[in-house]
Amino acid sequence: MKRFVPIIAIVSLLAHLAACSNYDINAKNAKSPDGKERTELILATDERSSSFSSIINSFNRNSKDYSIKVVYYDTLEKNIDQLRTEIIAGNPPDIYAFSQNWLADVKIPIYEDLLPYLDSDPVYGRETFVPSLFNAIARNGTLYYIPYDFYVNTFTARESVVGIRSGITMEEANKFAKAMGPDVNVFPAWMSREALLAHIVGFSRAKFLDSATGEYNFNNPEFTKLLEQCKAHPDSPPSDTSFGSNLLEYYALQSFEVFIGLHYGYGTDYSFVGFPTQDRNGSTFGIKLRFSISAQSKYKDAAWAFVRTVMSDENQKNTLSFPVAQSALDRQIEIALEGDPSIAKVKLEQFEVDRFTNLINSITMVSDGTDTTLYKIIAEEAEAFFAGDKTAEEAAELIQSRVSLYIAERK
Repeated sequence: MKRFVPIIAIVSLLAHLAACSNYDINAKNAKSPDGKERTELILATDERSSSFSSIINSFNRNSKDYSIKVVYYDTLEKNIDQLRTEIIAGNPPDIYAFSQNWLADVKIPIYEDLLPYLDSDPVYGRETFVPSLFNAIARNGTLYYIPYDFYVNTFTARESVVGIRSGITMEEANKFAKAMGPDVNVFPAWMSREALLAHIVGFSRAKFLDSATGEYNFNNPEFTKLLEQCKAHPDSPPSDTSFGSNLLEYYALQSFEVFIGLHYGYGTDYSFVGFPTQDRNGSTFGIKLRFSISAQSKYKDAAWAFVRTVMSDENQKNTLSFPVAQSALDRQIEIALEGDPSIAKVKLEQFEVDRFTNLINSITMVSDGTDTTLYKIIAEEAEAFFAGDKTAEEAAELIQSRVSLYIAERK
């Protein structure tokens, strides 16, 4: 059985990393503290958290053969558009570390498949990860990034209304809302129609568009029902937007401390139901930070020597969201059950942990972040449907056609 090898965490040096704003792609040598030459790897990112800095500094402190130079692409002068240009021009970094797939529209393969590296690693493997999370990110037999941490996008409802469940259909949601009262909506009262549409687009990207394969399916009854539900939602929030005034509430479960909000709103009378969907599987994983190796890098093995450290015990202890390593998540669960006020702000009961575990185990999709082009396509055609100029089916057909062109342009 593979075992974890801890790596010493180093104090964050944010100012030093922020200074790394330019680089020469051909400058590949950097001296180690003892004066020996090391191969320098270029890492492109927009992340500036202390935990990210700790990962970099720990590696640079401990590696005898390689060093990481961080280049930030989050300013007006140096941004994602410039990174795209550099990649196309044949000057890519060796490693990518971003919160989402900002480079999905680049028309050349840019990510190395990491599954062979993981499977041959002497310490880490597929069993390192939370199983359902690994199955969601390693779809179609490929693995294009190693996640550092994750959160869960879901909706909640009162258990006393919907019962204990991990999913709900749109028909069931409408039935429960109707039983609560004549003016009760399915989705939260504070959500405008525009905000709800944004949630529908985010969910639809995970449900109906496979970023890895480019397959899409918006011209189907389930998607048209989502458009119809959005049209039925109030165009502006009602006067009563208090918690629980409608059936569902949206939650991004980013840590166990979020349960404080759940307790404040529900007590323990809550159930994770996700976004209403036909197969009752409407919750998704979100990735806070992902590490990829450039398919164009000349130093792929060296890059893996760094990327693998993301999974170490020490680095997984420092996540701001849920850790991806099952052993680290288990430890967080133990702390939440213990309710030690010196290290945890919330105490959970075992049945709450069981609900959370069942939710995690039920998830099969990863939300890939914001796609402004996809949102624009869906929003424009949905608006024509909301105005009565098209039926939901006609809007879905046009969305399918426009997404087809969008995907073709990316290939």
